[in-house]
Amino acid sequence: MKAHPAALLLACLLAPSAQAQWEEERVSERAEPAGEVGWVKAKQEPVAPWATGFLDPKAYTRYGVVSRSTFSDGTSAFSDALAWALEGHLQVRLTEGWAITAVVPFGLVRQGGATEAFLGNVGVGVSAGGLALQGEAWTLRWAAGLDVTAPTVGKPANEGAMIQRSTAAAIRGTAPYLYVPRLMTAVARGHLDATHDWFTAELELGLAPAGVVGTGGGFVFLGQAQGRVSARLGAVAEPYLEAGVMRQLAGAGSIAPPLWITPGVRLHIADAFDPAIFVSFNFEEASAVVIGLELTALHRPTKGTVTPEQPREFLDF
Repeated sequence: MKAHPAALLLACLLAPSAQAQWEEERVSERAEPAGEVGWVKAKQEPVAPWATGFLDPKAYTRYGVVSRSTFSDGTSAFSDALAWALEGHLQVRLTEGWAITAVVPFGLVRQGGATEAFLGNVGVGVSAGGLALQGEAWTLRWAAGLDVTAPTVGKPANEGAMIQRSTAAAIRGTAPYLYVPRLMTAVARGHLDATHDWFTAELELGLAPAGVVGTGGGFVFLGQAQGRVSARLGAVAEPYLEAGVMRQLAGAGSIAPPLWITPGVRLHIADAFDPAIFVSFNFEEASAVVIGLELTALHRPTKGTVTPEQPREFLDF
């Protein structure tokens, strides 16, 4: 039976439209599949509001410097004296939930007309973190880290040099071991934070066995605690208040820096920069006001498309 000429003409007119619709549906299926097969759009996750040097699982690489300085001479908050602690930090994600870390500290102290700069105790470590619980408006995260510092601060040449290094260690708050001469330290830390909407509360606890390397060495056991509350005001500003202390639990000598109170503001800029400015003070030495500045940048996963069949590469940063 032959087709009617009008039907043949109608089929020829509709064929290009049907072909175009079929190709459009194929493109749509590749872009937004139902299930685990095909192509999916990569989602840009928000930056985690952590500011304690632990793992940020949303960033591949995190690096920056933290500067702490005081002009106190023990009596006046502003004098000709200067104590400056500068630390370079690096955090490289190995895979989701795991990262390696490194810190390179420097100290500069000016007292009595003499100025000396020196390298602190360099440290490396590993950290892990992840999501513990999550509700509709709240999340509970955990993190843990193990850091080891090498005794790269050599033996001071004289008593004046020892005082200068002790001054740098004193303003470091919960990590004075970064500037103590000949001290090798292993620091195990645990971190827990809870976020409800725009408010975050954090708690960090640590234990640090340390030993003085070389002649006349000794052993000390240190404990540290740090608490922090912060509030995200919009997408950019995050004011916070922090309190931290370290105490010697066992061993020879006495390492007992005061409780430091630190108000500050952190900014989250373009999902790539996390600078912060802060001020630290304590109630035992009221004149020792520490002015701090942190410049941190992070390398984030880029937007685009990825295939579910391709796992994330090791050291993908």
